[in-house]
Amino acid sequence: MSPLSKIAGVIFDLDGTLVDSALDFKLIRQDLGLGPEPILEQIEKLPLERRRECEAILSRHETAGAMRATLHSGAAEWIEHLDRQGIPRAIFTRNARSIVSLTLDRCGLHFDHIIAREDAPPKPDPTGIHRLCELWKTTSDSTLIIGDYLYDVLAGREAGIQTALVTHGRTWEFAHLADFVWPCLSTGLEIFQRQQNGSSRLA
Repeated sequence: MSPLSKIAGVIFDLDGTLVDSALDFKLIRQDLGLGPEPILEQIEKLPLERRRECEAILSRHETAGAMRATLHSGAAEWIEHLDRQGIPRAIFTRNARSIVSLTLDRCGLHFDHIIAREDAPPKPDPTGIHRLCELWKTTSDSTLIIGDYLYDVLAGREAGIQTALVTHGRTWEFAHLADFVWPCLSTGLEIFQRQQNGSSRLA
């Protein structure tokens, strides 16, 4: 992998990475009456009437989360830095586009490029990443995805791009799968800036 200083495009996960929507996935699964497997994939397999019922319940939870979302520390600084450097940025999320819009409006963020669940198969499928790389004309080793969960890392690995896991103080058994593991966005930005400035130190 090329060092972070070679990055020419950055893809962010939204909820849990740039913002905190305080979603309680255990409660969501309970309200949906679904098992521990990924929610979207379970809903997709349901009969039409039951699927629509679950989609409505999920939308209520996601809308409530969007309306209380707050920026994680360092999120605004990342966006400002990328814009100053002329590096394109995008959101790739398992959320619905309407929820993304609500969240970004509440948190005062703007992204020209958004891949929501209506636009591509949900992560860990890498289709959304491939589309962004094609749009930006970036290579796999010059593109970075930043996320807070396994699906972000797996999607990035499958696409062959660099992956950064932001833990926000949590310990994940899959952290070793990421190219970079950062405790927070602010630390990640410091490393990114240091490498752009020519330091050879990796973290």
